[in-house]
Order: sequence, then structure tokens, then C-alpha cells
Amino acid sequence: AGRGFAVGPARVPIVPAAILFDLLNGGDKGWGRSPPYRDLGYAAADGASAGPVAMGSVGAGLGARTANLKGGLGSASAPVEGTGARVAALVAVNALGRVTVGDGPHFWAAPFEVGDEFGGLGPAAPIPPEAFAWPSKTMPGANTTLAVVATDARLSKAEARRIAVMAQDGLARAIVP
Repeated sequence: AGRGFAVGPARVPIVPAAILFDLLNGGDKGWGRSPPYRDLGYAAADGASAGPVAMGSVGAGLGARTANLKGGLGSASAPVEGTGARVAALVAVNALGRVTVGDGPHFWAAPFEVGDEFGGLGPAAPIPPEAFAWPSKTMPGANTTLAVVATDARLSKAEARRIAVMAQDGLARAIVP
């Protein structure tokens, strides 16, 4: 009662939703007249828990790919120094671009590596010009990278927007092009 977006005397529930487009990445699509998505949604809700989130090729990351590697679901969190707050992100990567410098072992996000989460190789030096080339097998519109960033910090609307801008910058630093 009283929840949702007011449209005249009615209340319309606002339900955020997003999809990760992975339908062209192979797999069995022979489901006939009954797509499995409703059942998959129920199974996901039924399997929800307060425990750790499974990472990799599971859930939203199951059919995900990048230009040259398997994509998937990943998460990270960290304390914000001097505030007592934490910030966390959950990302499903099904990107058109690459997360590594060309086809090499170095990740674009290596300068921001914590510990040896990317193998401890550090940034590629030098970065070859071909590392910025557009992937050869592109399918515009057939890729999605979804992310949610959360914090327990008390933020104003402007501060929350700034966090969202920084999150977008993080994607741009980790996926090229």
C-alpha cells in the first residue's frame, strides 16, 4: 500500500531489470514453445541464500564471453579508508571487448590489482598498438556487461551518482574497446 510510482490514483510498481545477452553464444536453444526463463527465474529465487555468491560461469555468467576469453560473474568488496564504510561490486561480463591486453596474459585492470588476483603479472609494458584493435568477431548489440555497485555509506543523491560514474570508469579501464 502506497508503494510504487504514482500514476493518477494508481500505484505502478517499478521493477528494475536487466538481461545479459548471451543467446548467440551456443548451447541448447531447442526449447520449443516454452522458453525456460520463467523456470530459471524461479530456480534462482529458490536457490538464493545469504552465503557467498558463486563466481565464474554460473548464474548470470553462465553463457558469458569476451572477445577472447570466457566471461562470467565476478565480485569484489573493500573498505573505504577512514570511513568505516564498505563498497562492493557484482559484475556479469559478456563484453564485446577484451579484458586482457591483446591476446596476452596481462589484464587491462592490472594497475589496480589487489594482491595477485590477476596472477601478479602487473601491467603489460609496452602496450602494443594492436591491443587497441577492434575485435575481429564482433556482433554489435549481442553483448552486455551488467554491474551493481553497493555501499553501506550514507550518500546524497549527488554522491550516489558520482559512485555510478566511477563504476562506469572502472568498466572502461578493465574492458577494451
